[in-house]
Amino acid sequence: MRRSTRPVPLATRGDEAGPPIELDVRIERGTETAAIRALEALGARGVEKRGGGELRVAPGGPLRPFLDVEQALAIYAVRPVPDIDLAHLDAPAAVEAAQELCGLVLALWKGRKPATMRVTAGPDVVGDRAAIGRLAGLLARRLGLMPAAVAPDLVVIVRRRGEELELCARLPLPRREEPPRPSEPPSP
Repeated sequence: MRRSTRPVPLATRGDEAGPPIELDVRIERGTETAAIRALEALGARGVEKRGGGELRVAPGGPLRPFLDVEQALAIYAVRPVPDIDLAHLDAPAAVEAAQELCGLVLALWKGRKPATMRVTAGPDVVGDRAAIGRLAGLLARRLGLMPAAVAPDLVVIVRRRGEELELCARLPLPRREEPPRPSEPPSP
């Protein structure tokens, strides 16, 4: 008998489809117009301006082209976690949502495989964070990554979305060449 492995599903389908994956794009202030034009050219269905140089994007297709937006300082994939509070963040539905989000982000990595991860909470998440630690342990074991507090490859953030929670995972941006620095004038 021949064994075959099925690929891990990267998004929910069918009747059990969860909330859509959105993107948070962090940009420099003042570049909103150019960034919105670039995102719409890539097929964004909707772009919402938020405060502090952040855009919420509803992608209209594959996510990989969005990684090449020149104005992006950082891009996060965002998945709402409806009907789950902070104390139950390690429940099976929340773990499945986090694993789906991480699988999506890990599929976008090029080059070396990530080895470390961290799950953290935004400043707007108040309360007992023990479930976040349990979620981090479950995800680390399931994904085969080591927990790291400093400079992790994969970062998952738990944030508030109105009365509910959302999970955000940082997408890997392609390395960009730094513009050459002007040489310093000679000292007198």
